[in-house]
Amino acid sequence: MDNILFLLLLGAVIWAWMDNLRAREAAVRAAGNACRLRGVQLLDETVGLAAVKLRRDVSGRLRFARRYRFEFSANGVHRSLGEVKLLGHILEGVEMSFANAPLEGEYTVEPPTPPPPSRPPPKLPLGWKVIDGGAPPRRDD
Repeated sequence: MDNILFLLLLGAVIWAWMDNLRAREAAVRAAGNACRLRGVQLLDETVGLAAVKLRRDVSGRLRFARRYRFEFSANGVHRSLGEVKLLGHILEGVEMSFANAPLEGEYTVEPPTPPPPSRPPPKLPLGWKVIDGGAPPRRDD
């Protein structure tokens, strides 16, 4: 009896693992297609599981509702977030946020260089002073 229970439990774990792999592959395909349609790059070519819940589909059957997150970039520098929603293995939607996208012409990565520090005027030796501001210094005797 214990062996049968163990085998059933092992079978359920393997089924759940394989089901998650198939759902993840569907999410990667959906994210890749959405990025291609919008002309952006799917970063790392992967998605990450954000949430799993049990929900009923339109026929009333219980399914796993999964949310996967991914990152994409329009220019290779700024990262933006997207999300794929699946109910079972059926795509419910893909959302892409362009909140971090740069404005037109805003593609510089390095900050502007600061101006060079101003140098103080050279110190005169003891007993010397400047006359007329432009004449060379002379010695007081």
